[in-house]
Amino acid sequence: MVTERPPENTLAEHIGLELKRVELELAVANARIKTLENERGIDVLTGLPNRLFLKSRLGKLIEELNYNREGEVRKSVPIGIIVFQIDLKGLKSFNKNGQVEGDKALVAFADLLRHTARNNDMVFRIGGDEFIAIFPIESKATGTDLKEVFEGVVERIQDALSNTAYMGYSIIRKGENLTTDELLITADQEMVKNKKKEKTEGK
Repeated sequence: MVTERPPENTLAEHIGLELKRVELELAVANARIKTLENERGIDVLTGLPNRLFLKSRLGKLIEELNYNREGEVRKSVPIGIIVFQIDLKGLKSFNKNGQVEGDKALVAFADLLRHTARNNDMVFRIGGDEFIAIFPIESKATGTDLKEVFEGVVERIQDALSNTAYMGYSIIRKGENLTTDELLITADQEMVKNKKKEKTEGK
């Protein structure tokens, strides 16, 4: 007796099965990347510290900013911190040509941020097209001169990145009682406001 064989998969069915297999492999690979990022605090694509490391580092900087132990002399004590929320412009346009092109744009932008930062500054990728840059301010200036120090840093970053990114920032000065979340939320809100304004003005 001859047993009838089931009909062979059509080309469309075969392609569908292959796509599911590739999707599964990508899901597994992405899960491994996330695990690696969580363990090391590093964004695998750009090599920058990620969101997990950001809050820890910013929290320590705030503690250092307001550290005051009588009789102890410390070097390079910051008198303020500027936190920038930075979003890369046009990532969707890059991704229209494929994810590889989008990834290239993110890596190139991360390199630009590294070159813009000074030795003590820190840059993080917190997801998608979003980056955070932290600028500890060390200066002996006071009053009006100190205000100019902060303004000078802000202007330098805006001049360097305004053509490629939307930006907002927040500032904490020595003696002020602000949390990491408050600084990050304020910087993000400023970035969103500036982004809307820039798009409305057609820039």
